[in-house]
Amino acid sequence: MENSQESMQHSTDLKTDLSKYNLSNLRAQQGSANRKTVHRPKPMSESLKGFLNRSEKQIEVRVLKKEFSNLFLYFSANFYGYGKHYVVDDENRKYVLELLSYFSKSEKFGSQGVVKNTCSLEKGLFVFGPCGCGKSDLFEIFRRMGFYLAKYGHMQMYFKGYTAKDIVANKIEFSKKLNERDPSIRKINIETGNIYLDDVGTEPKFFSQELISDYLQQRYSKEKENPYRTFITSNSSVSELSARYGIQVEDRFREMFNIIKWEGDSRRS
Repeated sequence: MENSQESMQHSTDLKTDLSKYNLSNLRAQQGSANRKTVHRPKPMSESLKGFLNRSEKQIEVRVLKKEFSNLFLYFSANFYGYGKHYVVDDENRKYVLELLSYFSKSEKFGSQGVVKNTCSLEKGLFVFGPCGCGKSDLFEIFRRMGFYLAKYGHMQMYFKGYTAKDIVANKIEFSKKLNERDPSIRKINIETGNIYLDDVGTEPKFFSQELISDYLQQRYSKEKENPYRTFITSNSSVSELSARYGIQVEDRFREMFNIIKWEGDSRRS
């Protein structure tokens, strides 16, 4: 993904409305949005605009593959703000390309050599590595891409995203409100649909219960019969999570996920 010298073209009808997203916590967790390099994002190409204006029946996957990198640059610029986007360089390029191949259902998925087990487009993703290397930001960009494409009937990239701590906090609050018979709190449902969980392994227990482990066990069973996919980012390896959640986790993770070990230095300022 090369830098473009063209100026960003403002398009109010295509630009994501950021006002509905609370990015304060994400920015605090991920550090400064300013990366090592300032980039000029590519404008949305005419072919991409044409693709997004097609009806659901006219959408062709091969067109999406051709335009996927341009769509990624567009939404990463939208996330960070004008003049900057997610920096792809020699250190992280193979991971970004592998994940873009996965979400575009490309036959090239697995060609970057970063998947540590048998790779399959029918599995979810477990991406682990050190803090600050860009995992969470990347999946937030993917989430926005998926939400946007879903409006045009293309659902392969659509998923809901939460942190593992959010799930436990919601369960505690929901239980409290339930005891008080207060209907104002809603329970987060991560048992069905495509779900992304960030920072797995850092969450507290729900009293003595490993809540995330229990949810993953439920999804393991349901994904055998349904086309659900789970996406996880973590600072802990599969073995480290297995030591916490139980020995059966390791084997089930290999069945559920394409396991990717992300190596590299922190990009936080």
